[in-house]
Amino acid sequence: MNNLLGSKFLSSEVLTVSDKRCRNPNWTDHEIVRFLEILQEEDTMKDLMAQRNKQVFCYVAQRLCSEGANKTWDQCRIKLKNLKSQYRYVKDRVPNLDILDLEDEKVVKKLILDCQGRGISSASIKHLKYLKKFICKQNLLEEGDETISYYGTTSVTPTIIEDDPISSSPSSPKDTSNGTDNADEEPKTKKRKCDSNSMSSVQGEIQNAYRFIENFNKDMMEQFMEQQRKSQSSFLRWEQERFRLEQQAMERWRQEARDHEKTALWHVLSCNDSV
Repeated sequence: MNNLLGSKFLSSEVLTVSDKRCRNPNWTDHEIVRFLEILQEEDTMKDLMAQRNKQVFCYVAQRLCSEGANKTWDQCRIKLKNLKSQYRYVKDRVPNLDILDLEDEKVVKKLILDCQGRGISSASIKHLKYLKKFICKQNLLEEGDETISYYGTTSVTPTIIEDDPISSSPSSPKDTSNGTDNADEEPKTKKRKCDSNSMSSVQGEIQNAYRFIENFNKDMMEQFMEQQRKSQSSFLRWEQERFRLEQQAMERWRQEARDHEKTALWHVLSCNDSV
């Protein structure tokens, strides 16, 4: 990973210098999910722990560019900083955020309603699920490094294990060759299984990410449409009430005008009679 980052570092420097204005500063949901997934890769996390931040962001930017997301390393750095700030912002207002199971849709919907009641925008909670995964993984790696550094300072007394001459001696050359072949095949089989499991887990996470974002957008749209319907019905009621009051005022004005005309006519007639 380090050699790969080092070999691509110069080319990424050229990319960052050339016409940054052509880069799109806005991030789509898919780009943010892919950004967090690339950051959660094992080699990338190790380099982040080793404080190779610029190399990591250059590598992530190149990965995103190869997938059609034209981003610079500085935009990736700023995006991660903003995402962490959003997470802290939500966590300050929802203290139990770390213990919530964001894989459960009911918990997520309750969190959305709770955040709306606390004045938190939907943009701040849209990618909490994947951002929380990244932060938890980063915290675990940091705790692991601290544990290794602690135990690495302690002295360990080496133990010598004596081989049993009876059990360690091969029974025949054929058994020895079979044991060697099996020993060579086992790592390859395990590697293939690990690769297939990792690919299936990545594909499953991507599908879950798309499904979560689709459900989130659907819920937001339903709430928006419900609010629009309420606003429209409230406006119609207000218009009807205004029209009713206007008609009452006009009718009262007409009645007062008729009464005034009658009074004026009565005064004229009374004056004529007196004359």
